[in-house]
Amino acid sequence: MPKPRVMLDACGRAVRRGVPAIVATVVVTVLGGGLWLGYQFVTTSDRFAIDQIEVRGADRLSPELVRATLPVHRGENLITADLDAARLALRNEPWISTADVRRQLPSTLIVEIKEHSPAVLVELEHLYLADAQGRPFKRASETERSDLPLVTGIPRDEYRRDPEGSSHRVTAALDVLRQWHTVDRLPIREIRYDAHGGISLIAREPSPGEGLTIELGVTGDMSSRMRTFDAVWSELSTDEHSRARTIHLDTRLDHVTVSFKS
Repeated sequence: MPKPRVMLDACGRAVRRGVPAIVATVVVTVLGGGLWLGYQFVTTSDRFAIDQIEVRGADRLSPELVRATLPVHRGENLITADLDAARLALRNEPWISTADVRRQLPSTLIVEIKEHSPAVLVELEHLYLADAQGRPFKRASETERSDLPLVTGIPRDEYRRDPEGSSHRVTAALDVLRQWHTVDRLPIREIRYDAHGGISLIAREPSPGEGLTIELGVTGDMSSRMRTFDAVWSELSTDEHSRARTIHLDTRLDHVTVSFKS
């Protein structure tokens, strides 16, 4: 049987070897308990209840509508709020292009949105608002139709098959419209594609049932054809202006056909 001194030394060594593990266990337990208590505090305390939802970037949409879109509301806990769900809900609103949601401790939710900017109406069986890149983003209501040019002649089936190509046709139409308005010319209400890809501009009607169609043909040197239109239009009288219904501009600049109301 070992002597008492030997046994004491062995016990001492065992205790010394076990102290770090015991200390580590105590520290982990204390820290874990502290973290749990802290989590319980911040997720249940009224101090971290959402008191304000600050909306930034809203123009067409009211801040109240943006807040109503969120699945998060005042009074809910800021820490446990599902920000991913909030972002997704905002991006499902047709007018919102991009959205971000973040916390600002202790009690504020910051919502930053960027709205679509409509540049044109596109007829795809129904009328849709489209941005400057030709991408439709929302079906247009009656109040959203009045001040925008209209692109027609793009079949809905074509858009479904090739949305990128269709968007390119919309931007091409807008480019033609921009060229048209580089000088003072008739205001245009519609840019129309025909079955062969030719573009016509429909002037705004001076009175119900009347209007002028300017047939520019397929894309190419549009600026030269527009200058030909200027020369022809300047030669027509005021009476002929009111009776003109179609001006066809051929790829040959010396070939112009004008038809009049009988």
